[in-house]
Amino acid sequence: MAKLRKKIVMRLHPVCVLSGCPRQGKPMNVVLYEDGTYRGGHYFGRLLGRGRKGEYWECPSCYWETAAEWGKKVGGAGEAANA
Repeated sequence: MAKLRKKIVMRLHPVCVLSGCPRQGKPMNVVLYEDGTYRGGHYFGRLLGRGRKGEYWECPSCYWETAAEWGKKVGGAGEAANA
């Protein structure tokens, strides 16, 4: 069976918003598809306030590092039970 290809609508190059990002301000390569899905980064919505407008994007490295840290804080007992 042939693999279906998604139609690319747009390519974005946002910068990760986290200050400790290992990419240090280098833009990400995010691809938006016709069906509303995307790859190349993690999108959390628009930022509004204090005279700033923009979008909140994290690079995959920062997203997974933060998720792992949060999981250790919240699910520490679960990890010990699974060991």
